[in-house]
Amino acid sequence: MDIPTLISSIMSTINIGKAIKDINKSYDEATYKATIADFMEKLSEARLALIEAKEQISEKDKEIISLRNLAIERDNLIEGDGGYLYQVNDDGAPVGFPICPNCDPIHERLIKLVQNGTKDAAKCPACATEFDPVTCYLPVGGTQREQRIAESRRKNEEMNRLIRNHRTSII
Repeated sequence: MDIPTLISSIMSTINIGKAIKDINKSYDEATYKATIADFMEKLSEARLALIEAKEQISEKDKEIISLRNLAIERDNLIEGDGGYLYQVNDDGAPVGFPICPNCDPIHERLIKLVQNGTKDAAKCPACATEFDPVTCYLPVGGTQREQRIAESRRKNEEMNRLIRNHRTSII
């Protein structure tokens, strides 16, 4: 039920409520009970319409959030080789395989291509479209493990330098 219908239903319920309030003693019991039953039915319809409107608003809120997140993700893409859009690393450089150019505009999804056979070929896991040639940008600086090892070596070298400098100052 849409919002104007909901408002109309609520107004009808209010009017029936006013009619019940204004009932004269001259009404017989059957008319009174029929009016009460009609009031209860309209009130129930209004309640159901409110529940449905709340669900519609909730769905629209979710869609708005989803579209905002998609827009934010799109803003963080850059163009790489072949005109493909790529996600970026912390330094702003492209990384990995590109986003499927078919799924993005048609389905409003950012699906990352995966390698397909050769190193220059890629395929979309969602729409199964194949692309060739495609550049895959490797992360700069190696894996996190390699970065931790390099950082550990740098610290060890710094510590050794400090020890050497301390020894020479003692002698």
